[in-house]
Amino acid sequence: MNRKAAQPDGQTIPRGTPQSDALGGSNDLLVWQTYAHKTELRPNAPLTLPWDKLGAPTYANAYQVTLYKGTGDAQLGLWNNLDEDSEIASCQLFGQYAQQPRARRQDSLVLFEAKVNRDEYEYIRQNYPDQNVGNLNALTTKVNNPEKASGSSSECDGTGPHGSLCTAQLNAQNDIRNGKYDHAAQCSCPPDQAICLPCGDGANEGAIEVKAAWRKLLKSEDATQYYTSKAVYYQYEYDPESQTYKYKYYNDTFALIGLHIIRKLKNYPDFVFTSFEHVGEASAGDQYVTLDNDGAETSAPTLATRQSAASNDDRKQNHAIPEQIQRVNALMRQQLRGFSSVWANYQLIGVQADMTNCGITGTPPPKANPGDPDDIKVKAGLTCISDQDGNASSCLKMDPNYYMANLFVETDKFLNNFSGPGFGGNTFGTCDNAVYGGKTYNMGGCKGCHGVAQTAFGTDFSFLLDFGQGKPGVTPDTLQPSYADLTGMKVSSSTASATPVPGPGQECASLTDKCFDFCRYQCETKACVAYNVSKAGCEIFPQDVPMSSLSLTGAAGYSALLAPGTIRPPTPKTGHPQEAVFPGGYLRRSERKH
Repeated sequence: MNRKAAQPDGQTIPRGTPQSDALGGSNDLLVWQTYAHKTELRPNAPLTLPWDKLGAPTYANAYQVTLYKGTGDAQLGLWNNLDEDSEIASCQLFGQYAQQPRARRQDSLVLFEAKVNRDEYEYIRQNYPDQNVGNLNALTTKVNNPEKASGSSSECDGTGPHGSLCTAQLNAQNDIRNGKYDHAAQCSCPPDQAICLPCGDGANEGAIEVKAAWRKLLKSEDATQYYTSKAVYYQYEYDPESQTYKYKYYNDTFALIGLHIIRKLKNYPDFVFTSFEHVGEASAGDQYVTLDNDGAETSAPTLATRQSAASNDDRKQNHAIPEQIQRVNALMRQQLRGFSSVWANYQLIGVQADMTNCGITGTPPPKANPGDPDDIKVKAGLTCISDQDGNASSCLKMDPNYYMANLFVETDKFLNNFSGPGFGGNTFGTCDNAVYGGKTYNMGGCKGCHGVAQTAFGTDFSFLLDFGQGKPGVTPDTLQPSYADLTGMKVSSSTASATPVPGPGQECASLTDKCFDFCRYQCETKACVAYNVSKAGCEIFPQDVPMSSLSLTGAAGYSALLAPGTIRPPTPKTGHPQEAVFPGGYLRRSERKH
C-alpha cells in the first residue's frame, strides 16, 4: 500500500495510506483520493509505470487533446480530477438548480471522478500493458497502409487481431454467450482468456474502485456541513487569438455529495457494492435531465427524490433506504457528532453483497447478437426493465436493497431502478445480467448494472476497462455541458426566425473544424438555443425562439447543434426514437469533438 507521491508543494505522500489521525475534515487527504485516477489506469500510452513510481498525479497527457491553463495559478497536479459530467451518459444532475440565475445554472452541474487502488492498477499493468489498444489492424496499418486500415484502435470488436486487454474482453464475452462460466466472478484466471481482477483475502486489499460526485456550493450554503476539497475541472472555451476552441483547466473548491465504492473479495468475487450520500443534499433542490444518444436533453429538469418506505415500489424514483441501514446511520451519526466530524452529515444508503435473482413477469425480448446496432441492444434492455415492473414489490421483499442506487450517482429512472441487461443487449435471452457460481441472475441496482460490464463487455464488473465512452481518455468533460451534436440533421422553426450568419468562405466552404468553431462562437455570442452548420454558413436560433416551435429533419450537408438547456426537438418517425436510445449514449465509441 505504500505508494509514495510528492504533493505539488514537494511534500511526500504515500498513496493508499491514511494522511490524518482525525475523523476527516475538509481538505484532509483521504485514502481513496490517493488512488489512481482512471486516466492513470488507462493512459494514452503503454501502462508501464509501477504504482510506487507514479508520484503526484498529473493529467497533462491524460487526454488526446492539449490542455491549457484557464488561470495563471491553475494546477494539473491535484488529487481530484473531475472529468465526467454525466451519469454514464444517461442523465446530467444539477445542484440547487432553481436557486441559480439561468445563466449560472450550468455552473451547478455535478461532476464525477473514478479511481482504482493499487491491487487493480498493478493487475492491469502487469497483465495488459497495451490496455489502450483495441483493434491492432487499425493501429498497424494506419501508418503503413491507411486505405487498408479496418476498425479503430480505440474500439474493441470483431476486427482482429487485438491488444491484450481487448483480447481478454472478447474471449470472456464469447465464453459467457456460449454458456462457459469457468472464469466468471473468479479471483484468478488465465489473463488472455478473461479479466479476473484480484480478490481481497486478508493479506491483500483486492481490487477497489471508487466513484465520487462533487458540486460547487452557492455562497449562501454552509460549506462546513460538507467535506470539501480543491479539484481540477475543465471548460471548452473560445480563444480569440487563435479563433479556435481550447480545453482549459481550472481549480476550485467542490463539495462531496456522493461516494460509490466497489470491492472484490474472496467470499464475494462478484464485488461488494457500498454507497454513501450527503444527508442534506436530498433537500438541496438537485434536478436532473435525461440525455439521448446524441447528448441532447430529452426531459425537462426533474427533481431528484427518494421514495418513502410506504410507497417504495414506484420504479420512477430512487427507493427508500432500508430501515436496518437507517438504524445503523442514526447510531453512527450520533457517535460522529461527538467528535465534531463532518462525516456525521453523510449516510450509508445501501450495501449489495449477495447476488439476488428476481425474475420478470413479461416475455423477454429476443437474444441480442454481438453485431446488433446499439439502439436494438438498448431497446432489448429497456424491455427487460419494463418486464419486471409487475414484480417490483417481490424483488424488494427478496432484498430491500435490490434496486440500490445513489441519489447523486444513479439519479434518473433508468439508473435508479436498474435490472436486466440495460444497454448491453439481452445476452442470455432471459433478461439476466450477471453470472455467479455457474448460474445466471437478474440482479438489480448497482450490482446488476455492473453485471452488464461482466456479461456484455467481458470486463469483470468494471466499467473502467472497456472501450466505450471514449476510453482511454479522448477529451475531459466540462463544467458547462457541451452542445448536442445531431450530425445530418437540420433545425427548423415554425416561427421562421433563424438568423443567417454567413461565415468567411475559407471557414465554411466545407464542414471543417474552423467552420464549427466559427458557428459555435456566433451562437454563444448571441445566446442561442440551437444552430445549424452548413457550407452556406450558420443559421442561429436566438433565445427568444420558443423551443416548442423547433423541429428536426434529416438534411445532407447539415449538422444541428443544441445548446445546453434545449430539449431535443421532435424528429420524423425515421429519426432516432428518443426513449429507446438515451441510455445508449454509453455505447458511443468515441466522444463527440463538437
